[in-house]
Amino acid sequence: MKKIVAAGVIWGLLGTDVLASGFIGAPTAGLDKGQWSAGYEYAYSEQELDKTEVPGTQFTLNADREITGSSRDGYTLKIDELKIHRHYISFGYGIDSWWEITASIGAADLKMDSNAPFGRPISNLDTDYAWGLGTKFTFFKQDKIDWGLTAKWNWIDNQADTSSTTDIGGGTLVRNKLETMVEYWDLVIALGPTIDLGGWKLYGGPFYYYLDGDIKNRNTSSNYTGGTYTGGSLLKESGELKAEDHWGGYLGTQFALVKNWDTHIELSFTPDGWGVGAALQIQF
Repeated sequence: MKKIVAAGVIWGLLGTDVLASGFIGAPTAGLDKGQWSAGYEYAYSEQELDKTEVPGTQFTLNADREITGSSRDGYTLKIDELKIHRHYISFGYGIDSWWEITASIGAADLKMDSNAPFGRPISNLDTDYAWGLGTKFTFFKQDKIDWGLTAKWNWIDNQADTSSTTDIGGGTLVRNKLETMVEYWDLVIALGPTIDLGGWKLYGGPFYYYLDGDIKNRNTSSNYTGGTYTGGSLLKESGELKAEDHWGGYLGTQFALVKNWDTHIELSFTPDGWGVGAALQIQF
């Protein structure tokens, strides 16, 4: 009963607005050879990214939508907070008692707080598919302590668009459509122990984090006079996304709710934040 109450309190924390580096899990393998696991993982991550240059080209279009000219411009983008909610269905398989592999598929919701010069990029992107791969390897076992290493890759592809219409007088309307696309992958590698404390386990250690991606803006401006298209412009911009912090640490706990069902809760931190991640898993 105490475990069920504790699990309820832990999972209730996930409803709060917290910072996190994402769910990592124990750094050591936990499945026997040929054993499977399945479950649900939740992760919320919030981080500051490096400044990035976003060069762009603006094309002038005539009434036939042909390019009649172009100019180059750009700006410096600073994303102070990249916020991502991830919901995964995960599967694991034990290669042997020392090594396991995992795969995850689900959805991610992405938001950004940035200086957003000229109203770009869009800060609230649509929820879209996300997926990941992982592996865990135990390299040393003792009576109550196992030591290991885990690596997890995640891929995310989100986008959003907004439209507006402005009446500039004289029967002319200007219709604007802005599209923002974010594609990136990240990698976390954690090293540390899993300690069996009798009925529950404690795990954690330092981790290295890497993020690489792209952000793209596409802004179309169309002029209509008396309902007829009379020209406009097309702006294309793109820049790279890189994590500002690469090192952090985490601490987690794992305990059984009922037979073959485990729950995890963990705290993680980097120089600019801290947070939680959680999972509910069954082994078979």
